[in-house]
Amino acid sequence: MTVNNKTLFVVLILAAVILAGGSFALFKNKMSNVDTSITAETDVITDLTEVAPAAAATEEKADTKEYAVSSDPFAQRTLGNPDAPVKLEEFASLTCSHCAHFHNDTFAALKEKFIDTGIVYFTFTDFPLNAPALQASMVARCMPGERYFTFLSLLFKTQEQWAFSQDPTKVLRQSAKLAGMSDESFDACLANDKLKEHIANTMQAKAEKYQVSSTPSFIFNDGADSMTGAQAIDSFAKKIEELNK
Repeated sequence: MTVNNKTLFVVLILAAVILAGGSFALFKNKMSNVDTSITAETDVITDLTEVAPAAAATEEKADTKEYAVSSDPFAQRTLGNPDAPVKLEEFASLTCSHCAHFHNDTFAALKEKFIDTGIVYFTFTDFPLNAPALQASMVARCMPGERYFTFLSLLFKTQEQWAFSQDPTKVLRQSAKLAGMSDESFDACLANDKLKEHIANTMQAKAEKYQVSSTPSFIFNDGADSMTGAQAIDSFAKKIEELNK
């Protein structure tokens, strides 16, 4: 696929996602046999319920403040030391099954071995490929910063139940409530057109800069290297070690 074709591809996706808005009639008809109930894994729900009351205490810790996830819905979502020798940016759609595979099976090891040890500075960039993914990205960004990545984990672990349900918005609302978001905040978040435009504009700009056209895609050190697909931890380790020589 040429650069021009990739750009056109992304523009068409953006147009379809934005025009879809809150209407998922066609999507619902295709997925009419899927259970809409949330059956999130216990450990993820526990993390969410424990994060909410501990949020204030976490923000007060001086040693973690430097690397805290921003609560500004328009800010980048990052983990790790900004001065780490390897920068890794993931482009993912929250309804992408391969993205869920990566986050459910590989991300924990990547975080433990490379992000938490100061070798990798990780950025998660929204690349929504349909309207439910855009809504999920918006809701995640409306969460307090300290809950953001835990909420992403919940969404990826329960992807089949909310992303392919008859009413993705309804099930997404249930997930947001698990993370402490009120109905009023949920509705206000999805009504935030500036946030929707920000996600779409960022997606288009990054797609053009790095020729991203599929998810998940991984860009190392501002384009020095790249990977696509739900790769195993060994593949990441090899790339990171090469860039950290």
